[in-house]
Amino acid sequence: MGILGLLKRFIPFVLTFAAGLLIASFFVPLAFPGSRWRAGKDRRHKYVERIERENNDLRQENADLKRELESLKSTPLGWNRTSEWSEDLPVINDLPLVPPPPPIPVAPHAPKRSR
Repeated sequence: MGILGLLKRFIPFVLTFAAGLLIASFFVPLAFPGSRWRAGKDRRHKYVERIERENNDLRQENADLKRELESLKSTPLGWNRTSEWSEDLPVINDLPLVPPPPPIPVAPHAPKRSR
């Protein structure tokens, strides 16, 4: 099998491949989609940055709320004992502010069915 045999096999392959690319180009763009990939990468990058900003904002808000909760726990009933008006308020020690709910009533027994 010489050069002529290789050409007889190679040329139909190349022609068939070119015809396949031509037909496929009608349905799918064959150009290298680098710009589309880059646009998708930029979009993902912006999405990740936005999510990171939101996470940082939520972490900061969580820390602020924890600090506020700790400051409310340190004063009785959440009153600010350092302000002028709170000095006149009575301090209630060990009394519940809301009465406990009444106990749940027992359900009545259903009558038995006879067959």
